[in-house]
Amino acid sequence: MNTFRRDLSLWIQCGSTALVALGAAYASYIHGRQFALRFGADTMTASIWPLIVDCLLTTATV
Repeated sequence: MNTFRRDLSLWIQCGSTALVALGAAYASYIHGRQFALRFGADTMTASIWPLIVDCLLTTATV
């Protein structure tokens, strides 16, 4: 396989991974925010709640 095809393949793989990650992050954020609002959090707390949860999960994973 030549270098151009290998590089193109890598770019397609990375781009696809980024799109999936962005979609998952968006869905996770919206779900977490709606969850917090449903159970009585104010708007500001509900907005940062998904970020707090994801950062804690990332910290625990690392």
